[in-house]
Amino acid sequence: MTTRRRLESTRFARHATIALPLLLAACATGGGPAPELPETPAASEAPAPAAAQPATVNEAPPAEPAASPSPVAAYLDDPAAITAGRRMFRAVCTGYCHSTTPGVTKDAPNLFDCNWDHGNTDADLYRVITQGVPDTEMLPFDGKIPEDTIWQVIAYVRSNSMDCS
Repeated sequence: MTTRRRLESTRFARHATIALPLLLAACATGGGPAPELPETPAASEAPAPAAAQPATVNEAPPAEPAASPSPVAAYLDDPAAITAGRRMFRAVCTGYCHSTTPGVTKDAPNLFDCNWDHGNTDADLYRVITQGVPDTEMLPFDGKIPEDTIWQVIAYVRSNSMDCS
């Protein structure tokens, strides 16, 4: 077997080993029934378009939508959410990559200290988890882990991180 094939085989095995617990954990979250979507009115029931209003010269531009608050704050006060985040973190993140022991490093950064390379906001963490980090071993998990579980993982990391303020 060539070195390249051995490397590809090892990489496949590593990803498969990471993906299996992830898949099992995602299936174990239960999920419940899909939310019901509101019915859209039929074309005949659609309301008539409003009459066009002339624009005024001094009209202010529409306000920017407010940034949606991170769900992490609510999860930080929910022991069950922290436990779910810890389970997922340990099943997926600590297997080969991240350490949970201060001072112990693996191939990936320790997420419980104050040295974060790819942003330190909840939105940054969500982006890194869902999109991965190019040119690193951090794979994207978008669509592989339920969104609420990702936020629970972030809450778990936050609840166990050093105070960096």
